[in-house]
Amino acid sequence: MPPLKLHIVCLDIPSPPNYGGAIDMYYKIMALHQAGCVIVLHCFEYGGRTISKELEDACETVYTYKRRTGLKGLHHTLPYIVSSRQSEALVRNLLADDAPILLEGVHTSILLHEPRLRSRFMMLRLHNVEADYYRQLAEQPSSFFNKLYAYMESERLRRFEKTLQTCSLFLPIGETEQHWVQQHYPKHSVLLLPPFHPFQKIVSISGQGDYALYHGNLSVPENKQAALFLAKQVFAALNIKLIIAGQAPDAELMALANEHIQIVPNPDAKTLNKLIREAQVHVLPAFQNTGIKLKLLHAFYAGRHIIANEAMLNGTGLTEFIHPAQTPSEWQNAIRACFETPFTQADIDRRQQQVAALNGVQQISTLLSRISH
Repeated sequence: MPPLKLHIVCLDIPSPPNYGGAIDMYYKIMALHQAGCVIVLHCFEYGGRTISKELEDACETVYTYKRRTGLKGLHHTLPYIVSSRQSEALVRNLLADDAPILLEGVHTSILLHEPRLRSRFMMLRLHNVEADYYRQLAEQPSSFFNKLYAYMESERLRRFEKTLQTCSLFLPIGETEQHWVQQHYPKHSVLLLPPFHPFQKIVSISGQGDYALYHGNLSVPENKQAALFLAKQVFAALNIKLIIAGQAPDAELMALANEHIQIVPNPDAKTLNKLIREAQVHVLPAFQNTGIKLKLLHAFYAGRHIIANEAMLNGTGLTEFIHPAQTPSEWQNAIRACFETPFTQADIDRRQQQVAALNGVQQISTLLSRISH
């Protein structure tokens, strides 16, 4: 039997895998390649990201298309994340054969409306319920223009997400997205496909560290808000060291540094992994309950104690492993308790028992079976 050929349409270039969506796409491609799939990769290019040699080697062919950013990408009815990713060249390349198509994110799902592709087996990976994501973004502290854009995008996505009937198979990343599909498309095929990532086993170390850690892409408004919340409302009342590490912290975040708060801008992978493994506690607040937070998985696989709020834990299935906190005083109490409690081999063993349910690699054979039939 010949190997399965598969088109994958990515909303962004997945390399380097340094943010949530890119991590999921990158390691999914690698897993499909390892499973013997012949991959034709299509990526929308923007923001200066480039195809790595590892990604190119995993694919038979790689195509890139310029995303139409700014005014050129606007449409009077379509969401911007969708309209800015329309490409006739992409459609022509997909028409070169009749292989199945995996669409990464609602961002690329305009192809479900393409009449020339109507006969194809098309899968849609749901990283988020995007309408909810943008609605929650509109509720966060920001400029009037950013709030207006997020609100309008949310409304357009809410309408657009009701037009995905031609999808052959929905692939939600978590329980929240799965419930959304079951509510809106109850007669459609769905396969819950956990996030793909590089973590295969728990590599946490037992013992005690002497600092708390928050990590993430600090140029993302939600992550910046989380860092400010921790520094100003939680750790200001604690005599405990907090390290904030991540990409592109702005001047406001850099100004937080003092004798108890350290900012580590743009850490490389080796530095970040060391910070994660040696921290005594990971403090992970979130202000949007959409998607799977891969920073939480990184801490789960490689870190010690984790404190998180409901929005961070939403749909992850990890509640029993996490110390919960909502208010600043609850965060402070949980942090003090974690600093008094060594992280043990028993904690590591208990986490290892949960690993199989946390990586999409475990579902690759099921996915390929669904595509083949």
